[in-house]
Amino acid sequence: MAPKPPDLGPSEWTLLRALWRLGGGSVREIHAAVAKPTGWARTTVKTLLERMEGKGLLRASDAAGVRRYVAAKKREELVPRAIGAFLDRVLDGSLEPLLGYLADARGLTADDVAKLRALLERGSKP
Repeated sequence: MAPKPPDLGPSEWTLLRALWRLGGGSVREIHAAVAKPTGWARTTVKTLLERMEGKGLLRASDAAGVRRYVAAKKREELVPRAIGAFLDRVLDGSLEPLLGYLADARGLTADDVAKLRALLERGSKP
């Protein structure tokens, strides 16, 4: 079994989302993508990227004197694990509070309900 990736903090999610959007980038490019919403300095981004590389969340390569980073994990791999960890840690594995929140606080469109029904049918156990 592959080792479980570490729990991710909000800063790590911010950088991963930027990298997934960009497809990778240099510290300068990644900083440009996250500086306005976060207020982070370039040095902060560089430090976070280096730490994430050390955790195995990113891969880095050097080309023409520029260090470029790419996400080592796909969104499709990390998001389900994060949701599962949240369900276990916060909701004791229960889906009802999550579904209630989505229906009440976020509001579900008719399209959302149809997709949810299809997901429930696909995942229902006899």
